[in-house]
Amino acid sequence: MEKHRLHGTGPRYRKSGGRVVYAVEELKSWADQGLRTSTSDPGTGTVRPAHPARR
Repeated sequence: MEKHRLHGTGPRYRKSGGRVVYAVEELKSWADQGLRTSTSDPGTGTVRPAHPARR
């Protein structure tokens, strides 16, 4: 998750003191972007890898 935060590819989060805190709804919403029903299902979204997007 740290790499996702660094590259901006992960779910939204909050900083509380020195801790990183995720709302369960944010985690679920982010994870659901990659939800599929089969290997042939193109889905509606993509969970991007934890590295900078290529330009």
